[in-house]
Amino acid sequence: MPQRHYEIIRLRRVWYLISGSLLVLSVTAVALWGLKLGLDFTGGSLIELTFPAAPPAIGDIAQAIQGDFGTSAITPVGERGLTLRLRSLSEAEHQKLLAVLRDKFAQDKNKAAEEVREERFTSVGPTIGAELKQKAIWAIAFVLGAIVLYIAWAFRRVTHPVPSWLYGVAAIVALFHDVFLPVGVFAVLGHFWGVEVDTLFITALLT
Repeated sequence: MPQRHYEIIRLRRVWYLISGSLLVLSVTAVALWGLKLGLDFTGGSLIELTFPAAPPAIGDIAQAIQGDFGTSAITPVGERGLTLRLRSLSEAEHQKLLAVLRDKFAQDKNKAAEEVREERFTSVGPTIGAELKQKAIWAIAFVLGAIVLYIAWAFRRVTHPVPSWLYGVAAIVALFHDVFLPVGVFAVLGHFWGVEVDTLFITALLT
């Protein structure tokens, strides 16, 4: 056995301790803070706007749209952009919101659409968001079950020292470890920096 491989095995208790500690921290972060779910799961509307110079103060934006569109979460994007996250808006409400913002913050009313430019508009109803959340959970459960069955079949001729299905269970334990570490990282990022998870995040976990 090469010397470097021997050193890795000889220090396996150290690696177990490091790996186990990271897993405990990840599980704790998820239990305490959970994941900050994105628009795909919670429903609502997301609008991204770009201004010709520095965007208006967040307080001014909130004051301009309060009342008609419900509460909003406003986040700066780069040097000249803002994203607004609100309840699910109809197309009529979407256009009304743009008109209010352009009337309030565009310096040249004739060029309001150029000065307050919409970069993105996404709207997801709460029913669709709940359905996506449920399907994501089912997808993860299906993949885990499929892995156990496949490994049990692949190792079906191996019966000693353990039954073949235990190899599948061992693979799931390792998979749980590998998946929960990034989940824990995103729980921390979501709690402290507002990073959200969406369906692409679930796709990455399944991959």
